[in-house]
Amino acid sequence: MTYQITADLGAALTNVDPAQVVVVEQHPDYPGSLLFQTVYEPLFPRYSEWVSRYLCLNELFLLHDFVQLLEKDGWTVVFGPTSAPILDSISRWEQPLEVADLTVPNNGSLYPYQTFTLNRAIERAGSDSAADRLTYIGWATGTGKSLFAAAGAQEMFNREMVDICLAFTLGPLKTNLARFFTAATELEVVQPEGIPAKRRRMYEEGVCGVYVLNYEKARVDYEALLELVYKKRILLICDEAHKLLTDSKRNTFRKCFDKLVEACQPTIWPMSASVVASNPLRYRDVFNLAGEANPLGSKSDFVRRYAAEVRTYDMPTRYGSFPVTFYEWNNASLHEVRHRVADRTQSVRKTDPSIRDLFKGLQTVVVPVQLSKEDTKLYKSVVDAARPVKDAGGNLMPYYRLLRYVCNNPEALKRTSDPAGRDLAKKHPTLAVSSHSAKLEAVIDLVESIRDSGDKTLIFTQWVEMSLDLIAAALKDAKIPYVVHHGGLSAKDNQAAQEKFKSDPDITVFLSSDAGAHGLNMIEARYVIHYESPYSYDTMMQRSNRIDRADSYLDGLTSYVFVTDDSVEQRVWDICNERRELASATLGTTEVLSYSSRLESDNLEFLIFGKE
Repeated sequence: MTYQITADLGAALTNVDPAQVVVVEQHPDYPGSLLFQTVYEPLFPRYSEWVSRYLCLNELFLLHDFVQLLEKDGWTVVFGPTSAPILDSISRWEQPLEVADLTVPNNGSLYPYQTFTLNRAIERAGSDSAADRLTYIGWATGTGKSLFAAAGAQEMFNREMVDICLAFTLGPLKTNLARFFTAATELEVVQPEGIPAKRRRMYEEGVCGVYVLNYEKARVDYEALLELVYKKRILLICDEAHKLLTDSKRNTFRKCFDKLVEACQPTIWPMSASVVASNPLRYRDVFNLAGEANPLGSKSDFVRRYAAEVRTYDMPTRYGSFPVTFYEWNNASLHEVRHRVADRTQSVRKTDPSIRDLFKGLQTVVVPVQLSKEDTKLYKSVVDAARPVKDAGGNLMPYYRLLRYVCNNPEALKRTSDPAGRDLAKKHPTLAVSSHSAKLEAVIDLVESIRDSGDKTLIFTQWVEMSLDLIAAALKDAKIPYVVHHGGLSAKDNQAAQEKFKSDPDITVFLSSDAGAHGLNMIEARYVIHYESPYSYDTMMQRSNRIDRADSYLDGLTSYVFVTDDSVEQRVWDICNERRELASATLGTTEVLSYSSRLESDNLEFLIFGKE
């Protein structure tokens, strides 16, 4: 679709009702963003699915559908001269892309938003500077980032724009990513494993293809990787890029990654749906990966522009204390951030009007749990034990954990290495048992109904010994078939658990720690059960989206969150929702116009005692 550029806007408006005209131009402050302006009625919030509160189109690939909607609603859309460069770019990026030697799973084809992003990223890869070659792929979980990576790498090699591709991901996801590259492309795929000498030989062979690595390899194999990439054209795919990001000091593998970037001619594609966590500074750090000037400015500039308040206090631990800084962010101001980097990012949200029909949709159901009278007594005992520690200014973290254990299953107090928990278990031996756990009973009842209907479910919990193992025992007692997946198992065992769950129709439950919250495609399941709310909204989102994906075929996808009423869990759930608003403001997934919540979200006293 093409649009007429109007050089003389005044003349163009003489024969139309100005109250029904939308003028489209490039935003003067945000390069690459289209600004939609009206004379009287603002388009936001009426069209909040399409434009931000800054009246910028949320994503450029939405342009045609939005214009059609405006015209259907009676608007006359006029494009000013400054919009011409962006319209030319859109025309290039929306062209069909046939990638030679690419096999899309299930004999499918690339979606229009995927080819749009590929065309855009590959075009940027021809730029002179590393900063201009970086494209952030902020696609929602399940929208096909692995397919983007495989198709993009294949096309970069097809066009002879790259010598080697390093595809970094989380350790547990390496095998799946390597298999995907192997199945989808004709590229040679290497997964360096084994002893250091063996891995070094793999690097020295200098394969003109894809090396699939976990992020720690940037540190442990640094010298060999440096020789491999030195002065070469390297495509760096950073799957689950949040692993690299920081809001403060860089860890060792990030430092090594940065040195690898400096040593080569890099094209960097960070990919992640969850880069904000509890701090928008992590989103800013995405644009530090290229090692050049950050378009979002320095850290101090960013804080000064978007933080309403900054607080620093000493966090006590058993080894002393250390300073911790907390930021209260202005969500309304944060809506600007994505527009400042719109020329080098491509986001895809499942809520986008042109995208959402591709997904089945997922409903989130909060299941309230009331503590049994036995669990209530034990819960109060933990709170009472924490009071003198609070009064003495001591470390409250162990008591926070103990309260969460009690909400999940009081038998955890017998398993914890924490002295206070073991003392309470000895003092109340008849209370610290699974038989009183209201949550465990409710979850097993739900899983039994899922089994009886012939469906499958994922169950996520944060702790292994103190929660996952106890759930596994209850599933076994209830004769519910399950597999277990967590970080304490070998990569081989976790891979086997994934494959058994997917292939065996008799397996009802995939029981996992948060080691399974990222990267897994579990479209065989209709349900996700969060045994407890995580502190991080990003973790919550990642857990749920294991089943809500572009290739999902089941209807009625549902995510259950079990929350114990009037407890530490209720307050953690409130904080999780607050962090959802923070991420939404930064990434533009929803619009929140004010930020008035004053939850003491990082205050352990609030989490344990509430607002007394």
